Amino acid sequence: MFTARITSFFLFVLAFGVFTTSAIPATKRATPADVEDVLNTLQSSTGSITPQIDALVASNQANSENIAPLVSQLTSALNTASASLTALDKRSLIEGRQVDNNAVASTVAGVVSSISTSVSPVAAFPGVVVLLPGLDLALSVVLKDVEHLLAGVLKLVAVLLVDVGGLLKSLAFTLTLLALGL
Repeated sequence: MFTARITSFFLFVLAFGVFTTSAIPATKRATPADVEDVLNTLQSSTGSITPQIDALVASNQANSENIAPLVSQLTSALNTASASLTALDKRSLIEGRQVDNNAVASTVAGVVSSISTSVSPVAAFPGVVVLLPGLDLALSVVLKDVEHLLAGVLKLVAVLLVDVGGLLKSLAFTLTLLALGL
């Protein structure tokens, strides 16, 4: 019962944060390179967090106390990327040069795969399980932001993540699965 209250409070706070960041007006003229920069920064951020989770799991030292902060860092990195993507102006992307959708899809698929693979072994930990809905929400928002800016990219991402779909389902990442159409 206590866990349900904490979970509902956490989801309320997270939803409030998502709505406030999605209300940021688009003020910057974006180029395709800006989208790629945001996604590369996200990949770099998650790429520094997921190996820490993997190392703790491999050494049998993973527990709620040391994994939960890392999952929170993943959620924070995703929220930062979402805010950056939301601030970009889609109209200037249409006028600018074309983006290599395959490269963008590969980067996004790498982020999703890395997160889901690292979080899966620790998903049942009590301090982590309450953070997973927030991680799912943040990941799905980034996916929708990318699709908003670069239409059609999520179809390519979904093709690349067919093998990870079962893992996402086992993590109960329903919003991410829906965003990908899996």
